[in-house]
Amino acid sequence: GTKYYLQVGAFNSSADADNLKARIALIGLQAEVKAATLQDKGVIHRVRLGPYKTHDDMSRARDELTQNGMPTSVITLKPKSYLALNLIVLNYDRRLK
Repeated sequence: GTKYYLQVGAFNSSADADNLKARIALIGLQAEVKAATLQDKGVIHRVRLGPYKTHDDMSRARDELTQNGMPTSVITLKPKSYLALNLIVLNYDRRLK
């Protein structure tokens, strides 16, 4: 089914991303920092929570973050997106070999 993620921030600095991850941990939620390379911005460090299997679970976490001064963006991945993402990763991995 559909999976939901919350993105709380995106930073050029990995230290800034780690600081936000630590602030999130202090309110009892677990976030991950993922690096991504964007053509126009170089490497950014995204702070995300999830995946959440239900919209309700995601909403509870989002409310908790908002109440603690951390606004979020919702990222929704539908099953077709997983397939496209997996194909991109597989093709990229093949090129590296």
